[in-house]
Amino acid sequence: SCRKSNNGTSSSGSVFFENSKVVQGTIFGQVIGENGLPIENAEVKVGTNTFITGKDGSFFFSKINTKKNATLITVNKNNHYTGYKTLKITANTDHFTKITLLEMKSPSTFNAITGGVVNIAGGAKVTFPANAIVYKSNNTPYTGTVTMYGRWIDPSGSNLLNEIPGDLRAVDAENYERILQTFGMMAVELFDDANQPLQIATSKTAQLSFPIPNSLMSKAPSTIPLWFFDDATGMWKEEGSATKQGNNYIGDVKHFSFWNCDVPNNYVNFDVTLQDNSGNPLANILVKITNTSTGLFAFGYTNSSGFVSGLVPDNATLTMEVMVPICNQVIHTQTVNTLSTAVSLGVVNITVPPANTAIIT
Repeated sequence: SCRKSNNGTSSSGSVFFENSKVVQGTIFGQVIGENGLPIENAEVKVGTNTFITGKDGSFFFSKINTKKNATLITVNKNNHYTGYKTLKITANTDHFTKITLLEMKSPSTFNAITGGVVNIAGGAKVTFPANAIVYKSNNTPYTGTVTMYGRWIDPSGSNLLNEIPGDLRAVDAENYERILQTFGMMAVELFDDANQPLQIATSKTAQLSFPIPNSLMSKAPSTIPLWFFDDATGMWKEEGSATKQGNNYIGDVKHFSFWNCDVPNNYVNFDVTLQDNSGNPLANILVKITNTSTGLFAFGYTNSSGFVSGLVPDNATLTMEVMVPICNQVIHTQTVNTLSTAVSLGVVNITVPPANTAIIT
C-alpha cells in the first residue's frame, strides 16, 4: 500500500514476491543421492502432505492444494542435509522433479567455550567466536564439544543445479523477486555430543569464507550480497554481504542454514510447450537454459501438458536444450533472445528419437 506509484514493480522491472494464490496440482518425482542412485525411506513433504520414498526413491502427491508461485518440497533423510526444491505450479497439471540429497560426512569438532576455525573440503572455512553456541530448540548456552558438518557447493561445478536448494529464485532486501548468479554456496550443521542440533547465539556471528573458483574470478564483484535459504517460503532471502579478500568472499552470518554469495539479476518470464511431431505433449522432459555470455544455466521439467516456465535473464542471448532426462541426451537445441518483456515460444515440435519413446496403454 506504500508503493502505489509503481504498483509493486521496481524501476528494473522486478515485482514484489507474492505467494498467496493456491492451486490444485499433482507433484511427483524421485529422490536420489550424489551417485545418482535412488534413496529409500526419505521423508518428502509438501505443506502438510508427507510421503516416504520406496526402493526406487519415488514420491507422489496427487491433486493437492499448494502455492502457485513457489511450492516448496522438503526432503529429510538421516545423515544427509535437508533437500529442498521449489516449483512453480500450473493448476490441474502434473509436475515432475528430481531432488539430490547431499551426504553429511567428514565432521569436524571445536570447543564451544573457546570457538575455533573449521575447514571445509574445497577451501571453505567457518570461524566461530568464543561462547557463541546455543541449543537450537531453546537458545540455552552450550559449553561442550561441537560437531560441525560443512559442505561447500562449487558454483562452477557441472552438477550445481542438482545440488542447490530451491531454484535460485530469491527475495531481496526490499522484497522484490530476483534470480541469482551464484559465486559460492555453503551448508553448515552443528550438533552436541548427543546429536542435538545447535545454533549461533543471537548476540554472536560466525564468519564464512567462500573460495572463488578461477573461472569466476574475473566476474566476481568486490562486494556481494549474502543470501540464506528460507525454508518457510522456498526462496533465497537477502541478509548481509560479503567482501572479496584475495581468492575468497568473507562475510558474517547470525544463523545457519544454506548460505549463498550471489549477484541478483533482473529477469523476464519464459515459457514453452513441447510436443512431438504427432501433436502429443512431451511430459517430464528436461529443458535446460544456458546464458551464453556467462555459461550459467538453469533447468526445469515439462508438466503433463508439455509446458514448462520459469525466470530467465533479461536482455540476454540464451541457448535452450531439450534433453531426455535419464541419459541427458540432447534432442533439440535453439537460441532464445530476451529483451525486457516476457518470452513465450508457444508450441515447439520436437523430433524424438524412436529408441526413447514408448506407448503404454
